[in-house]
Amino acid sequence: MKKFFGLFLIFTSYASADCSIHFFKKTVYTGDKKNLKISEVIEKTDCSKDLSSKLHQFVIGSAGTLKSKYLKGIDPTINYYPDHFHLTSLEEILREKMGLSINQEFIKLKFMNNKQALNLKEDQLLAISSEFKTGKMAFTLEIIERGGKSSNIWVEAVGAKYLEVFIATSDISPTSDLSPNLFKQIKKIVSNPNAYFLDEKTLTYHRLNRALGEGQILKKSHLIKKNLVTFGSPTKISYKSGNLIIKGMGIPLQSGKLGDFVKLKNPKNKKLIYGEVTGPNSVLVGI
Repeated sequence: MKKFFGLFLIFTSYASADCSIHFFKKTVYTGDKKNLKISEVIEKTDCSKDLSSKLHQFVIGSAGTLKSKYLKGIDPTINYYPDHFHLTSLEEILREKMGLSINQEFIKLKFMNNKQALNLKEDQLLAISSEFKTGKMAFTLEIIERGGKSSNIWVEAVGAKYLEVFIATSDISPTSDLSPNLFKQIKKIVSNPNAYFLDEKTLTYHRLNRALGEGQILKKSHLIKKNLVTFGSPTKISYKSGNLIIKGMGIPLQSGKLGDFVKLKNPKNKKLIYGEVTGPNSVLVGI
């Protein structure tokens, strides 16, 4: 009620003469809508500059669809067109059309013609064929009219997603044995998710290649894999065939890190076998 009364005072002070103001039917914007220029919201007007500015500020400070009859109730001396109009963020449109999840968003989004807003007519719709991805994106929005005529506008964007990343809780030296206790996990929006180390289960299978300062995020580039299997040292072997798993022992003929394929010798029958290193002194062999 206080907000309405305040708006009433603003507009009645400018109600000395009748005038008309035409808003764009639909304004699609990037960035903060409070940065929109009057020319990106108001198509034409014969109202005074001060009054137009006040109306512009009211519109960009509002949410959802605005109706002329509502504005008419505030100041009946002004003619407002069209009957209803609204501002919509480009991200909101892309979120719906690309099917973004709550963990996905754009950290950069702009029209490549350097304009902040796109004004659509009543019979125009936006279509997009691109899919969301993290990192840099460049794609076109197709502006389609009812008669089938269309035009395109280029969009530049950076897609990002939220991840649970590891943050060092104190300074960690390269000689330290890594464990989850040295880190805390926080949710962070990132544009290059493949750069970050996320697997708590295999953290101890690595060591740092450099010192990590308190508050730094742990990335894959900070880590070196440890040798988990050592040449000549007896190693546990798991033979897997479907749901059947058989345990045994083998002698590695080479050292290996997590994910490496190594050659081993069966100490019983002396046959050579190959398997993938899955953990400390542990190799998985498929049958």
